[in-house]
Amino acid sequence: MNLGITQRREKLADNVRALAESDCGDEVKAAAKDWLKNMDDAEGSKAAGAKLVEQLKGAGCCECTVCKAILDDAKQKIETIEEGK
Repeated sequence: MNLGITQRREKLADNVRALAESDCGDEVKAAAKDWLKNMDDAEGSKAAGAKLVEQLKGAGCCECTVCKAILDDAKQKIETIEEGK
C-alpha cells in the first residue's frame, strides 16, 4: 500500500512540476511552486494544496491535461478521505 501511495504522490509531484514550468498564469505557477516547496510538510502541503486547487478552479487555469490531472487527483483524495469517515 505504501508503494502505491508513494507512486501516486510522485506522479502528482511530476504534474505539479510540469505546471510550474508551463504557460499557465503566474498565480497558478506560484501556487504550484509553493506546493512543491512544502510537499514534505504535512500542514504546509495541505495549505499550499488548497491554494493550488483554488487557483486551478479559478480563472488562472488553462484547462490543459496537466491542470485536469491535478484537479482529478485532488478530487480522488477528497473522496477517499470522506469514505474513511
